[in-house]
Amino acid sequence: MAAGVDPALLFEAVAGGPLDYGYLHAKGKAMLANDFAPSFSVERGAKDAQLVNDAATAAGVQVDLAAAGLERFRRVVAAGHGDADVAASFLA
Repeated sequence: MAAGVDPALLFEAVAGGPLDYGYLHAKGKAMLANDFAPSFSVERGAKDAQLVNDAATAAGVQVDLAAAGLERFRRVVAAGHGDADVAASFLA
C-alpha cells in the first residue's frame, strides 16, 4: 500500500481504458494475493530481457526500458525469487 493508496484501486482507475487488459488483471490480482506460482518465471523474464538487450545493442538501438526491466529482474533473482512468477518482480 505505497503512499497510502489501496493497490486494488488500480483496476477501477484503468477500467474501460487502453490499459484495462487481461494480463494486467491476472498479474495484478496475483500480486494482491501474494500468489507467485510461476506461469513465466522471473529467471525466464531475465533471460528474455537479456536477449532483447543484446539484440538491440547489436543493432545499435538503445532500449532504456528493456535495460531497466532486466536490472529489476536481476535484483529479484538475487533476492531469491527467480523461480517465482514475473508478478513477483516488484519484490526487489
